[in-house]
Amino acid sequence: MTQESLITPPAEGNADAGTPPADSGTPPAAERPDWLPEKFWTPEGPSVENLAKSYVELEKMRGASIDQLKEQWEGERLAVRPETPDAYELPSHDALDAEQLAASPVVGLFRKIAHETGLSQDQFAKTIADYAEAEVSRLQETANAEMKALGENGKQRAEAVGLWANQRFGSDPAKFAAIAQICTTAAGVEAIEELMKEAGAPAATGDAGNAGGNDLVQQEAEIRKLMDSREYYDPKHRDPAVVAKVEAFFAKKYGGK
Repeated sequence: MTQESLITPPAEGNADAGTPPADSGTPPAAERPDWLPEKFWTPEGPSVENLAKSYVELEKMRGASIDQLKEQWEGERLAVRPETPDAYELPSHDALDAEQLAASPVVGLFRKIAHETGLSQDQFAKTIADYAEAEVSRLQETANAEMKALGENGKQRAEAVGLWANQRFGSDPAKFAAIAQICTTAAGVEAIEELMKEAGAPAATGDAGNAGGNDLVQQEAEIRKLMDSREYYDPKHRDPAVVAKVEAFFAKKYGGK
């Protein structure tokens, strides 16, 4: 008895059944993945050249879109502004002269800045109104400080100087304006008082003085109420009759001619 072979002999008539086929030398064709568009595929496989061209075109389109959006945004931003800086309209303010406000270098500079940055008329007007309020507050604080420096009867002293200046220079606006500019400080008022003394005008005492009498004290209280009214201090609403009454009282009180 012989040992059995562990392998099975080939079937009769099929001697080549277990022989692998010979290598033909041609690899199987690659298949395009579903996620890759056909324009990026060639029979040989993915097209790197087409991918690169597509990327370059996409970058150009993206850059153009950003530039277009910037241009559109810039146009919309500037569309709300007036055509020129001078076309901005100034807001009205009771305590500020419109001509002086228009001539202010600060306002002129802000017109230019507002136009360059594309502010609307409403935005410009609000900013100028805020500036005007701050300027009025600053001027009032300065005036109060200067009046305080004149002493307890500072208001009377300033009124006496104003009356004197009006009587002598009221017919000459330029000269009166020069005196008014000098009197923006306590020192300026004191300097004009010295000139008044040289001219023989009496100094303000803050009481009834030469006018005397209880009736005159009462009259002065009434006059001061008039001076606090818009008909006296506000150029836009000034009443000549009220101004004349105030001036006549102080002319009598301080001996003006």
